[in-house]
Amino acid sequence: MKQLLILLVLLPFLSSAQNTFAPLGAEWRYEGPSEWNSTILDCAGNNLRYIVEDELTIDNKNCTLIRAYHSTNLDTSWRSRDSLIVWQDEKKIYFLQDSSFLLLFDFGAELGDTIIRYDPYRTVSFSGTQYDDSTTTANRMELIIAEVDSIIVDGDYRKIQHLVPTDPNSGYSGDSVMENIGSMSQNICGDYFYYVANGCDGSGFLCYADSTIAFPEQGCDFTDSVATIPLVDFSIYPNPFDSFIQIDINNSSYTSSLSDINGKIIIQQKNKSHLATENILPGIYLLQIRTHNKIYSKKVIKI
Repeated sequence: MKQLLILLVLLPFLSSAQNTFAPLGAEWRYEGPSEWNSTILDCAGNNLRYIVEDELTIDNKNCTLIRAYHSTNLDTSWRSRDSLIVWQDEKKIYFLQDSSFLLLFDFGAELGDTIIRYDPYRTVSFSGTQYDDSTTTANRMELIIAEVDSIIVDGDYRKIQHLVPTDPNSGYSGDSVMENIGSMSQNICGDYFYYVANGCDGSGFLCYADSTIAFPEQGCDFTDSVATIPLVDFSIYPNPFDSFIQIDINNSSYTSSLSDINGKIIIQQKNKSHLATENILPGIYLLQIRTHNKIYSKKVIKI
């Protein structure tokens, strides 16, 4: 009985001390949009890697520090960039901007809820909006949750919020955010502005892993010396697709795999350009093409 009472007293403190978002050692990988590079006749590449490297206390708040790393197709070594300090208060995630904590994500929000969130100010690897020279504060965004999905990650249901601006004339685009993981778009905090299409859009979110979970199931188990980059003379069509996916690639040795949003591999084959997809359900999938030293990932939609 005495042991039970001690456990009941400690339980609130134990649960509040555990970060479910950005625990120490967590890692994300993204492929952002880049410029076309005429020298290599390919996209220049914009590969982003985020790692939680430190725990610290600020104003009695238990925070973690996320460090960003960057590589390109021309320089595949990971180079340190900027960092972001985040704090979790139940299901809300805040980031430190100057001396204030501003809302980044609200994982507890439901369908139809309006969220007032902010974009990290002028941080190359974390900013999801555009800043002009006259801006001196973090951009404020008013977003509504237009749709909510639920998926299973390592046996637990995770909510995905699909957000759109409440004002269609705001100039911001929408984003999709996975509970306790973050944005599914071009960087960990999300991208809320439109890109000029040039064929180098990037695949967006690639993977997440920490000490307890991995998404997709292989996690971020890539060779560090090889960036996840687009392949030369590579294309897939149609997308969205129905009964098949066609792969055009100038490489005779490769493996293609199609995984669902839970990370389960649905189709896997070697050196075949035609994927028959008549028997899979409509939804969002991840198509990966692997050669001996490169990986290409693309979100595809079955209609």
